[in-house]
Amino acid sequence: MLKDDTLKYLYEKTKNYEKGKNNKIFTAQYISELFKVKRNTISHYINQMIEDGEVIKVNTRPVYFFHKRAFEETFFQV
Repeated sequence: MLKDDTLKYLYEKTKNYEKGKNNKIFTAQYISELFKVKRNTISHYINQMIEDGEVIKVNTRPVYFFHKRAFEETFFQV
């Protein structure tokens, strides 16, 4: 299912995050292109994951999304 695949993608990418390197992989636009679906579809799923406490939204331009548990295991508690 696309929602599960998106969450798995964010988990793997967040675990391997390196500050300042290729941050576009954490954007809804990039993820939508990767899965070949509309950006608003990915945004919808990510917003659900944010509400469920699974994803962190970083309000920059562009907006970045990180898997919360993976981020907290790798960096610090949010």
